[in-house]
Amino acid sequence: MDAGRNGGISVRGWDRADALVRARVIGYANTDADARRVTSGVRIDTTGGVVRADGPSGNGDESWHVSYELSVPRTAMLTLTANNGGIAIEDFRGTATFHTRNGGIVLRDVAGDLRGETTNGGVTVYASGDHWDGAGLDVTTRNGGVTLRLPEPYSAELEVGTTHGRLNINIPMTVQGTIGRTLTTTLGAGGAKLRAITTNGGVSIRPR
Repeated sequence: MDAGRNGGISVRGWDRADALVRARVIGYANTDADARRVTSGVRIDTTGGVVRADGPSGNGDESWHVSYELSVPRTAMLTLTANNGGIAIEDFRGTATFHTRNGGIVLRDVAGDLRGETTNGGVTVYASGDHWDGAGLDVTTRNGGVTLRLPEPYSAELEVGTTHGRLNINIPMTVQGTIGRTLTTTLGAGGAKLRAITTNGGVSIRPR
């Protein structure tokens, strides 16, 4: 799924075998009539399993964008791309690769193999259960904080870090040596690796 220049993507897993895509088209213009004309020219293309929008070229007074809500089988394989918009994934345990430039990333009740990044935006992960079920998690941001909400107890291999920021840890864990701006440790019985890294921002690990 490609959200184009502007627009976010929200994904939710469900029990059905098919997928449902809802697209919200928003137009901007000087008048309501012009905005309606702009949005009427937007088309959603799903050819070849790729979802993207095409429409009239914008100018200084007129523009449009499309945001997407996607319901998919929980074990689906996804590639999500946005530019100026956030990406949210919920109740999902498949394979997903995702990227946005200006927007946050929110992952809630997820598992599987998730790899993603944002340039300008925070990363928030709400884990569930007592361990990560799948290959693991790898998320990064350049300008934004990272928040991990982990149930107690929880088992995983954890790697978090920041270049310009602080670590704030509010869950029990065993660490050897001095804690600086990076932390690598085993939680509980270990397991899949959860990696969350930021360049400019803090890292917070809190109970859920």
